This record gives sequence, structure tokens and C-alpha cells, in this order.
Amino acid sequence: FLSKVLNQYKDQQITILTNSKGYYVVTQNHKAKLVLKTPRLEDKKLKKTESIPTGNNVTQLKQKASVTMPTSQFKSNNYTYNEQYINKLENFKIRETQGNNGWCAGYTMSALLNATYNTNKYHAEAVMRFLHPNLQGQRFQFTGLTPREMIYFGQTQGRSPQLLNRMTTYNEVDNLTKNNKGIAVLGSRVESRNGMHAGHAMAVVGNAKLDNGQEVIIIWNPWDNGFMTQDAKNNVIPVSNGDHYQWYSSIYGY
Repeated sequence: FLSKVLNQYKDQQITILTNSKGYYVVTQNHKAKLVLKTPRLEDKKLKKTESIPTGNNVTQLKQKASVTMPTSQFKSNNYTYNEQYINKLENFKIRETQGNNGWCAGYTMSALLNATYNTNKYHAEAVMRFLHPNLQGQRFQFTGLTPREMIYFGQTQGRSPQLLNRMTTYNEVDNLTKNNKGIAVLGSRVESRNGMHAGHAMAVVGNAKLDNGQEVIIIWNPWDNGFMTQDAKNNVIPVSNGDHYQWYSSIYGY
């Protein structure tokens, strides 16, 4: 059935995505269309029957961001502080930054999966389109993701993300990073609980011990083209626009 449906796209460049709802075709104008439905499964059955792809078969999400700032490759992902110990995801790179949209979770997961799979297949817009295929215009531009959706996306890509209702400790970050497991930060803005950025996702790059003995966690905020360090004993993160986010939960295992 799928081959018959795809015949109508034989002269176009398309990307095929799949999730529990069925098969989607993403055309060159970045619109996703459901072309073949799969039977709806209950959550319990879905967990039992879901097949986990290997790293080599990870879904290729190749769409570039059109609503965001132009995707750019930052040649220098270096740290500008002195450290006596540093441990980071070996292949973490900043490939794109967040523009005027609500896709911080998409940027975070893309960066973590690109790092842990050592690939460049993931892009924020494609992740968001995969999870919200029916949204268009500003509804799509300003949509966000729930922790459940973030966990689900990780599962579709061969990972087993887990929700932790607190900040990860220095030692937890050290162990997870050494084992090539990415961590997403879930933060709640201290200044105001209203607006598009009232909640914000960021990526843990690794951890370090500075020359003065301070233990820090290295974080990438999707708004920035560099990394920042966070005191490992403080769950309030100051960000580049002057706001502060309370690190209230973590999703680890990307």
C-alpha cells in the first residue's frame, strides 16, 4: 500500500517519517502529510510492540530550519575557562540556534542525538514537524513539547529516556556523559511564568572541575552560540537574556 501512495511523489524530493500514527511525507516546502495510517495501539501495547532501531538505522530528519535563524556551523566549540578536569559528550557541536519560535526542546534533543549518534541528521524543525505534523503557521512556529513528547521522540530514535524530577547531580552528569548518554534540562523561568519562554529546555554538554576546585555542569542554551557553566550545587540557571531558570526536572538517556 505504501509504495502505491508514494508513486504520486516520484518526481519530488521527499523525506519519509514514521511514528505510531503512521507514515508521513515531508515535501520540499516542509509540509508533512499523513499518507498511511497504522492501527491505533493502546499505550501499554505500544510499549510492548515498539521496535527499537539500531544506531545505524536512526531516522534521518534532514529538513533545515526555515522559521529559525539560518543554520550555521560554529567552528569553535571551545571552553574559555581554566579547568583541572573536564568531561563532555565527545561529538557535541552547535549546529543551529533557536530563533523566534517555541522549539527549544527540538533544538535540545537534536543536539544531544547528533552528539550521541555522532551524526548531523537531526534538526529542530524536523523534530517538531515529526511530533506536530498537523500544525501550520504560527501555531506550529510557537508550539512547544511536553516531557512525555520528548521521551516519546527519544524512544522512536532508539533511546530509552527517563524523567528525573530534579536537577542531575555532578556525579550523575559525570557518569551519564562518560556513557554517552545525553541529558535535557527542563527549566521554569523565575521572573515570570507567562509567555512563550516560561518553560525552557537546554542540553547538558558535560561537567568540569575548575582550577579553584568548583564543580560545574556545562550547559548549552539553544539561544546561544557557546556554552555556559553552572554551579553543580545550584539549580537556578542565569541565561544570556538576563532571565533565570529553575532546573526542576531532567530527561536523561538521549
